[in-house]
Amino acid sequence: MTTYWISNKKYWCKMCKIWCDAKLSQIKKHKSGNKHKEKYKNLIDRNRKIKYTQENNDQNRLLELNKIRKKALVSFKMKPRASLIGTFLLKNINFK
Repeated sequence: MTTYWISNKKYWCKMCKIWCDAKLSQIKKHKSGNKHKEKYKNLIDRNRKIKYTQENNDQNRLLELNKIRKKALVSFKMKPRASLIGTFLLKNINFK
């Protein structure tokens, strides 16, 4: 009977975007390597920066909206004929 070549199973590292053998020892060896650790660290740092900037953007948006609301209510209050809606808004909106 003739023998034929069968390829070994491969493991795809999503972080490093490389293939290595699917043997547990090879996967552990790859994950303990400097290249993989650096890519993992960079990924965590990038995600942390993205989250930080999103939180800052959200806070800045809220501050700007509150400034706009205050200015709108002040200009609305200065008009001689303030409607019931305007007085309701002035009483029930809390500013931070």
